[in-house]
Order: sequence, then C-alpha cells, then structure tokens
Amino acid sequence: MDAKITKQRLGNLLSYDWLKILIAVAFAIAALVVFFTTVSPRPSRMQSYEVYGYTDVSPGEDADGLADELSYVLSYDILTVSSEHFEYSSWTDWMGTSAYNDAAYGGRRAAGKGEALFLSDVDVYGEDGSLVRVSAFKDFMDVAFDYDGNLTSLLDVRVLLSDCERYLADALGENWREAPVPDEDAVRAVFMARNGKDRRFRTAAKREEGVRQEIGRMQKLRTAVLTVEEALADGRLSFKEYEREGETIAAGFKLGKLRNISKLYYYEEEQDGEMVKRTDELLLLFYNNSGINDLKYDNFLLLSYLVGEYGA
Repeated sequence: MDAKITKQRLGNLLSYDWLKILIAVAFAIAALVVFFTTVSPRPSRMQSYEVYGYTDVSPGEDADGLADELSYVLSYDILTVSSEHFEYSSWTDWMGTSAYNDAAYGGRRAAGKGEALFLSDVDVYGEDGSLVRVSAFKDFMDVAFDYDGNLTSLLDVRVLLSDCERYLADALGENWREAPVPDEDAVRAVFMARNGKDRRFRTAAKREEGVRQEIGRMQKLRTAVLTVEEALADGRLSFKEYEREGETIAAGFKLGKLRNISKLYYYEEEQDGEMVKRTDELLLLFYNNSGINDLKYDNFLLLSYLVGEYGA
C-alpha cells in the first residue's frame, strides 16, 4: 500500500477535510478548558470576601485599591477579594443609575454576598428642618431582624469579638494574649473541618502544609484582635449600639476617631454654605454568613488594617 505523503495528497486532505480538522481542534481545546476548570480550586462562598460602600458614603482616594490591599491582609484561605461602591441618589438619570445601584446591591445581598459594609448614621433634613431621609444605618436596621426578632442581616460585633477570643484560646491556649502556644491537634481539627474536602490539600503532605498555614492564620488573627482591643480601649474604635425592644446589640464599629479614614470613605455635610468631608458617624458593619464559618473572624484582620493604616 502506497502511504507516501505527497503535495497532491496533502492538498486534497486540506481541501476536503479542513472543516473536520478545525472541529477536532476546537473540541480538543474545549476539553482542555473543561479539564483545567474542573481540577482547579474554585473558592467557596466563605472563601470570597466582598466589601461594600453604600448610600451617602463617598469613596476616598484609597477606595479603589482596597481589594488589592486586603488580598495581602486577609488570611490564606480567602481566595478572592473585591470591593464595590453603591452610591445613593434621590433621582434616576437617563441611564437608570440609581435604579441600577439599588438592584445591583439587592442582587448581591440576595445571593448571600458581602462581608463588610461602610455606611453612615446621618439623617438628612430639608431647609425647613423637616426630615428628608433617615440615615442609611437606621434604614438598614429596619430590615436586620426576622419576624421572630432574631438578628439575621448582620453580626453583633461584641459577640463576634468574644467568640473570636474563645476561638483563639482553644487554638493557642488560655494565655494566648501573652504567650501563645499553638495546640496542633486543635488547629488541625479546625483546618480539616473547613478544608478536609478542598482539592488544594488532596495529599497528606499538602494537608500538613495547610495545617502550618492555619497556625500562621491563627497567629495573624491573634495580632489583629489585640490591635482591635487596644483601639477599643483607647477610643480609636467604639461599638455602634442599637436598641430594639429593650435589647441592646453592638451593630458595628464607629470609625470616626480614625483620623485618616476619609482617605477610604467619608460623607459630606453642609457647613457655612460649603460641603465638607465628615467621618464622625462613619460605621463599619459585618454581615451575617449562613452556616458555620470560622472565616468570619477574618473581619478583625480588616478592622486591624484600618486601625493601623488610618488610625495612627
């Protein structure tokens, strides 16, 4: 049988079978894309961290770079970080900007997205002294509880801090503030509960590497909590309390004493006929995540970053 490749035979192949060749190549490329997409690690909901600015707060010069900064600040197990600003507007322009902002924000929250929220507690009044709009904080708190009165839309940050302190004590010992001694078995249990089925840690060697990373995360979280406790003690941070039906909760943190926080977010008020930047009632709230999620303690890494970067 003559199987010699000649110019004529090659030309005939390309003339009549070029479409089949292109289809085969396309299928091969698609198969490779599907394969690598399947085997590559994809972040779970708890491994994504999203920060929002909403309503009357305006982004400062550092806001656009916040997500990049937090990608280094947050722990190894936060795989994606993003930030977004949804500006309040009392009118809708020809492109539907205000309606889009409301819909986009509502869509994010309906999907369970969002970990941290910057907003203010400033009521807006008209020239005649009448109330035009209640503060974004009050508006938010109106829908923060379910029909049974349970807090569902955000975390009580005083409880969150207390729980995190116990979490660190379990992993680093009761004397974790002064002389932390990692309990490797306890840290491994925390790690396996969260990452036991994660494809990044398929082998025993990778799992041991993950435990080492988890110990580093605990140490990093310890430093952050100590920074937050110090800032609460010296007044740079304070709890934003909210009372409902005789119960007082710590709904968030007040950031107004962080002297440079306007570089990140601020709101505007009129003084002597001019609009000035203010941060007195700038707040940071942490959303509630469904299920058991110890990565919610990474919120203190963000808070510690704000203290160090803007509170000096």
